[in-house]
Amino acid sequence: MQGDILNLSVGEKLNLGGLEQNLVSGDGAVFELMGLSGGFMLIISLDNPTDEEIEKVRENNIKIGFLNDDNYLLPMFQVSEDLTFETFFDPNVYLSRVKDPLQILKRSSMIVTMLVDSSNTEIKTIRYSSLPTEAYDELIKASENALNTPKYSETYNKWTNKLQKLSLSQLWELTEYKGKIS
Repeated sequence: MQGDILNLSVGEKLNLGGLEQNLVSGDGAVFELMGLSGGFMLIISLDNPTDEEIEKVRENNIKIGFLNDDNYLLPMFQVSEDLTFETFFDPNVYLSRVKDPLQILKRSSMIVTMLVDSSNTEIKTIRYSSLPTEAYDELIKASENALNTPKYSETYNKWTNKLQKLSLSQLWELTEYKGKIS
C-alpha cells in the first residue's frame, strides 16, 4: 500500500490499491500487514454473507490461535463454531513492498477486522482492536525467524501445503490459543 491511512467505509467496495485481489472468491480470510504505520488487517471474505454472519463478525470476540511447528506459524481465527479461518503468515511476502517489514510489524499491535462480500467486494462491517499481547509477541518472534531463514517462503509453502489435508476444525484443534480480539 502506498499510504499510511486506510479510508475504508461500510457499504463501499474494498480498495486497497490492488491488494484486495488477495481475496479469493467464496469464503476465506487474509491476514495482512496494514501499511507503513504498522498494524494488521484481518479480511474475512464470505460469498453473500447473511445478516447473522455480519453480526457475528461485528459483535463476537474473535479467538486467535497459532498452529506452531518448529519455525512455522499458521494463524487461525474463530469468530464462531461455523466461522473458523486459517491464514498464511510469511513476512517475506512484504519484502517486495516495504524496506524493513520487521520494524513496521513492531510499530503497532492494532488489527482492523473487516467482513467483505466476496461476490462484489462490498465491505459489510469493520472493527478496530488490538491483538492480544501474547499473539502479537509471537508474531514478532516468528517474523524475526522468517526474515533470517534462507528459503523460508519455499519451505513455509511446503509446510502449509501438507496442512491442506486437514479440515478447519482439525486445524483449530491443533492450535494453541493466544487470546481474543474484542
